[in-house]
Amino acid sequence: MSDQQPSKDQNPSDSTGSPPTGLAPSTSSGLSAFWAELKRRKVTRVAITYAVVAWLIIQIASSTFGWFDIPKWAFRLVTLCVILGFPLAIILAWAFELTPDGIKTTRHAREEQGEMPLSDTQQKKRNWMAYLVGALIPTLIFGALALFFYFQAKPAQESQEPLTNNLITQSTEKSIAVLPLSNMSPDAANAFFADGVHEDILSNLSKVRELFVISRTSTLQYRNTVKTMKEIGAELGVRYLVEGSVRKAGDQVLVTVQLIDSQNDQHLWAENYDRKLDDIFAIQAAVAKDIAGQLQAVLSPEEIEKIDYRPTENQEAYGYYVQARQTGGGSGNRLKKIELVEKAVRLDPDFAEAWSFLAQNRIFHWRDEESRRQNTQLLHSALYAFAEVERLSSGSALGLYTKSFLGNIGEEYAEIEIDLLSRALVLDPNFLDAKTRLARRFLINGRIAEARILLEEAQSSDPFNGANRIYLSFAYQRLGLWDQDHALLEKSISPKVFQQQLARSNYLETGDMEVLKLELQRLDAEDENPDRDRLSALILRDYSVILNYMQIEPFAAETFRFPYGLSMGQRAMIGALVYFELGDREKWLIETKTMKTYLEEYTQADPLADPFTWSQLPMCYALEGDRSRMEAGISAAREKVIEQKRQYTMSAQTEAHIATAYLILGDTEKAIDILEAACRQDSLILLNREIGMWFIFDRLRGNPRFDALLEDW
Repeated sequence: MSDQQPSKDQNPSDSTGSPPTGLAPSTSSGLSAFWAELKRRKVTRVAITYAVVAWLIIQIASSTFGWFDIPKWAFRLVTLCVILGFPLAIILAWAFELTPDGIKTTRHAREEQGEMPLSDTQQKKRNWMAYLVGALIPTLIFGALALFFYFQAKPAQESQEPLTNNLITQSTEKSIAVLPLSNMSPDAANAFFADGVHEDILSNLSKVRELFVISRTSTLQYRNTVKTMKEIGAELGVRYLVEGSVRKAGDQVLVTVQLIDSQNDQHLWAENYDRKLDDIFAIQAAVAKDIAGQLQAVLSPEEIEKIDYRPTENQEAYGYYVQARQTGGGSGNRLKKIELVEKAVRLDPDFAEAWSFLAQNRIFHWRDEESRRQNTQLLHSALYAFAEVERLSSGSALGLYTKSFLGNIGEEYAEIEIDLLSRALVLDPNFLDAKTRLARRFLINGRIAEARILLEEAQSSDPFNGANRIYLSFAYQRLGLWDQDHALLEKSISPKVFQQQLARSNYLETGDMEVLKLELQRLDAEDENPDRDRLSALILRDYSVILNYMQIEPFAAETFRFPYGLSMGQRAMIGALVYFELGDREKWLIETKTMKTYLEEYTQADPLADPFTWSQLPMCYALEGDRSRMEAGISAAREKVIEQKRQYTMSAQTEAHIATAYLILGDTEKAIDILEAACRQDSLILLNREIGMWFIFDRLRGNPRFDALLEDW
């Protein structure tokens, strides 16, 4: 019948009882309907596919980035991008559909497929649900990340110390130090051989990327120590320690090593390696690989190849090389080192490491030789050694590092030092010597933040290296990181040296000269050496100590200053200025003549002498009352600063010398003009504070312009 009413089970639009396509039943609402729509639009499928692919990307990045030396921040960036891409993929899957005619919005796709659109009420409800999900997911992700980084950063912000006691931030799980190996050989002269084995085992372990290895310089502090393993581990910031001995008799070598957990003093492993002397490299490689295995470090084929590397097949040549390496530092032992390593390269002309060591020592010997410009043979022999390194190791980390020492010859080489050292570290990130040398190049070129990063890394690996600690201290001072600087200097193996540096650091921060003097007096009183430190004496204006020191020691080109601090000159120059301050004209002229003669001969013999040397000559001429020669010397000194591109390290120092020259002649206003300009320069020397420590500038105190300089910070 036309007026027959449909049953309550039928939809008025379909006598079959099925709802029209695209029209949701009125009972299908809320989350169940939304979930059905997610599946219909294949949003769930997209989410699952995205999660699987994202997991694969993160796993591949985690496994491969390390091999290619890709930095950790790059892996974090990839992970973050993958996470943040998830909500975007979900939203796009909801809003668009893939049709035979291309990608279209879901609404248009439904209409083209003949589906009835949703009602306005249903559309609004589902849109709001989509907006809610689209906003909630990234909000939760960003919120979680923000909380994570906040709590990670908060402890460092509260302490203001980025590093621990020994500046070690690495995980201690696979951290290790190899203590000096005892020499058990019948011949005590074989001690150098035991030290060589110790050094090579350390070097091999440092080639394992997973291990954090303390440098030999720091482990040598524990030779014949009475400290416990737990104490040593705590001081070095490592969990594992290796101790042992070397016994060399005839052509046999016995190396005994044992691995100790310093946290509980438990002996974890021990082994004896008894082999022929000509198998010493195999012993050292086996020790390193066995220790790495005990620490469950996975060795790559590249790392195994580096550990198994044999620098020479000639054991006698290796013996001379090891003996040269173990010879003490300083210019006094340089000729002995050169003689020993020359024997090594004569026995094995293809011994690259020996040629590298010889090249470095020959170039330093040439630099130390005052008559080097007349003795060209010294330079030629050095360059020959560099050429041999280039022949044997061109493009390697060793070759690049060695080539950087050519910067000691002249500016044309100095300009490429940073590039050479950077490339060496790319090839060998654990090359500690290259790292510290590059850090110092950064420091003297004004790249302080970069120097700080490298020096902190070096300090972690070599916490008892005094030179690196001083360089890092200067980086902190130049960056104004006084708390970090003080924490660094409070721990040292040479208490007085570093306590002096700490007192100086406090003065540079506060400008309180009285506190500095009191601290230096305290350090002198506690020192068992009856001779007062000459730097302290200068700051305390105790001229009798300085003059007595100069009477005891003959003249030498010794500089009186803190490292990278302001100095008024070398020994005779200081003597001349002290006598000038005391008004003893006869004696200041004697010292001036000595200094002037030395400087003139030096600059004539070496046109590449640094500006510090050239800028002392104007002071000599001023002390003699020769204004015209003084002004000519000033021009020459300033030209050297520009020629050698040493503005950052030498310009302020040079200007302080020039100001002193004018001050000697009584032109105080000119001296202050120069100091004001110099204090505004970007310089490694914090000149505003440094000039307050030097007695020659005391005559300017009370002048408002000069006093303002001391307060200007």
